[in-house]
Amino acid sequence: MFIFCFNIINYDRMNLIQHINKSDWGTSIYFMEENGDAYGRAYIYSDAPKTIYLEGLSVIESKRNKGFGTEIQEVRENYGRSVGCKYSMLVVKSDSWMRKWYERRGYKNYGPHDLENHIWMKKKL
Repeated sequence: MFIFCFNIINYDRMNLIQHINKSDWGTSIYFMEENGDAYGRAYIYSDAPKTIYLEGLSVIESKRNKGFGTEIQEVRENYGRSVGCKYSMLVVKSDSWMRKWYERRGYKNYGPHDLENHIWMKKKL
């Protein structure tokens, strides 16, 4: 099974392009600011449908500290809520500024990851 969906989402400060790919293993969702200045990915696995896994949040340097990352983060979490997810999880370097950024958004250390110096972080949606 393979389903592809493409949407444009009008959000507070930006328009986002949303690409959804559904297959047997689960769903991948890609969110990109319409000019390509910021993007983020998310996954929901068929064997863990109550958790959305976040990956690859990136904002080009000239657009940082303007809310782009925060908005894409909110869109990813809201998508998870809209499809019934109860938790959001991600992997981050344990000594990075991104860890503190996610902590300010309610994420907690959930334990070590297989990658050296990385941890799982989890948030109840």
